[in-house]
Amino acid sequence: MKSLPDLNRLVLPPEQREAFLAAVRPLLPPEQFEFIQAMVEAFPQIKQLLEGKNLSIARLRQVLFGAATEKTATVCPPAPSASNPKGQGKRRGHGRRPARAYTGARRQTVRHPRLRPGDQCPECGKGRLRRQPQPAPVVRVEAQPPFPATVFEKEVLRCNLCGKTFTAPTPPEAGESKYAPGVGVLESVRAIYRFEALAKQQRLDPAARLRFHQTHSQPLMEALKAWLDEQIEGHRVEPNSTLGEAIGFMRRHWGPLTLFLREPGAPLDNNLCEQILKMAILHRKNSLSFKTQHGAQVGDLFMSLIQTCRLNRVNPWDYLMALVRHPDQVRANPEQWLPWNYQDALESAKAPASTND
Repeated sequence: MKSLPDLNRLVLPPEQREAFLAAVRPLLPPEQFEFIQAMVEAFPQIKQLLEGKNLSIARLRQVLFGAATEKTATVCPPAPSASNPKGQGKRRGHGRRPARAYTGARRQTVRHPRLRPGDQCPECGKGRLRRQPQPAPVVRVEAQPPFPATVFEKEVLRCNLCGKTFTAPTPPEAGESKYAPGVGVLESVRAIYRFEALAKQQRLDPAARLRFHQTHSQPLMEALKAWLDEQIEGHRVEPNSTLGEAIGFMRRHWGPLTLFLREPGAPLDNNLCEQILKMAILHRKNSLSFKTQHGAQVGDLFMSLIQTCRLNRVNPWDYLMALVRHPDQVRANPEQWLPWNYQDALESAKAPASTND
């Protein structure tokens, strides 16, 4: 291949370019002068484009010669097939979320282990490698709520002469699949909570709810138990790792965790108890301590009454006012003036007492 002339010799400074065009204008016809003028003015732009590091060969071709507007598929469209008479192809997409959709994911740059930007191309031995603006992403989703993800942006280097690309290898911590092994565990648990929501929506009694979970949730729990045993007994998970400790906890407490499959009315979790315990902590924080032991006991008493009213969907203010207005009746029959049954006692207290003639 014949070597090209030095491009720097063809690029003239603005003053020399104007002088050169003024000198050749009287010597050429107008059509030829316009052709020479276009070439002289194009050389500086071409040099500026070639000096850019992020310009691909396809982009340079498009800038110099324009975008191709006539394609075979446009000029001679294929005839619609019998199975697809309207000519509508299959909708593009693979049904999975792209890497750019994980906006809250942690980004980790993966450099090429052997090559660096500016190195000689190992393929052709003549060009230089340039870092591409778009890396090759690999997504890894961990089994921790709310499913944190890490996007490994693998460095992509391209030779500016032959166009060969070199992508950094996938790091071991990215795993072989997009989702970590424990993600399936959380998916099974989420499916069980969906069945619990359906049972509440259908207003099943404890016995019917037990049969419903035994039919739908028990197969998932059995498959989950088999998977947990396989991870530990098959030495697929390190017992001291975060996932290994979680698996060990579930195996040790498998009986209480599956009580809802054997006992009617047993809840799936103890979230209600945790919420009640948090109210005591919030009460202690908001009260800014008490001056005496008796004051602390009175404050805890009111906190207990107010939270009991909230759980029974009773207005705490109305309940406390009813107790204050009927102290004798409350003192005589306290079991009738609880948040869940005080309305009946209140109606009885409002009813006029019968008198004998």
